[in-house]
Amino acid sequence: MMDAEARGRAVGLSRANRICALSMFDLCGQADPSVAEVARQCGLSRGYFSLAFKAWTGYTPGQWRLARKIDMAKLLLKDAHAIADIAIECGFADQAHLTRTFRAVVGLSPGKWRAQFRAH
Repeated sequence: MMDAEARGRAVGLSRANRICALSMFDLCGQADPSVAEVARQCGLSRGYFSLAFKAWTGYTPGQWRLARKIDMAKLLLKDAHAIADIAIECGFADQAHLTRTFRAVVGLSPGKWRAQFRAH
């Protein structure tokens, strides 16, 4: 069985597949495509795509999408947008979903993060 480093060298995404994947995943506020849909669009199996994506980015597709959503929420929190609107804009089901996820990833609620950002 291959170790993670060997698998990373053995798989890869072409430049066209990387652009395709990122463009599909970066549609903030739109329905998230499944990993299978993105893999299919790239002409790859779901398993190969997931392995190659992680080798390329260091994140699984799900981890990467979540990190991008949190990054977008942080960007929007810097302005006076309502947290409920930010949640929808970033593809969360509602404000509570954003708050739970944000707190789990960042360690603070969106409101506390915003207050801390503004204080600095």
